[in-house]
Amino acid sequence: MKDRIKEVRKEHKKSQAAFGADLGCSRDAIANYEGGRAEPPETFLQLLCSKFGINERWLRTGEGEKEAGSDDELWKKIREKFFLHGFSEEIARAWFELDDEKREDVARKVEAVASTLKAHMKEGKSAEDARKEYEAQKHAELDVALELQKKVAASSSPTIATEKRA
Repeated sequence: MKDRIKEVRKEHKKSQAAFGADLGCSRDAIANYEGGRAEPPETFLQLLCSKFGINERWLRTGEGEKEAGSDDELWKKIREKFFLHGFSEEIARAWFELDDEKREDVARKVEAVASTLKAHMKEGKSAEDARKEYEAQKHAELDVALELQKKVAASSSPTIATEKRA
C-alpha cells in the first residue's frame, strides 16, 4: 500500500507537504506512510480515495482498477448506505461540492440556527415563532446597516459639494 499511496501522490504532481495538506495531515505523516513506517488510519485512506477518485480495494490490496467507479455509482452507494432520497441527496451533494472554508461557514450558520431553535423550544415557542423572530432579528440588523450607509453617504455628500465649490 505504501507504494500505491506514493503513486497517487506523484500522479497528481503533489509534494508530500501539499498531499498531506489536501488530506489533513503533515508531510511527516505522508513520508511515514510512503516509507512503510506507519500504517495510515482508516479516515486517511477513505479521504484519499474520495478526494482523488481512487478505488479503495486497489489502494489496500493492489487488486482491481485504480480509478474508482463513476460518480453515479458512488452516489448510488451513498444513497443506499445513508438512505438518502430527493432533497436530502441534493443537500449531501451540495455539501461535498463546497470547499473546506465554505463548509465551515455553513456549519457555523446551521449551528447558530439550531442553537436558536433549541433555546426557543426550551421557552415553549414553536419553530415557526423562532423563524419569525430570527427573520425579525435579521431585518433589524439590515435596518441598522442601511441607516449606517445613509449616515455615511450624508456625511460625505456635503464634503464633496464643498470641495466642488472651492
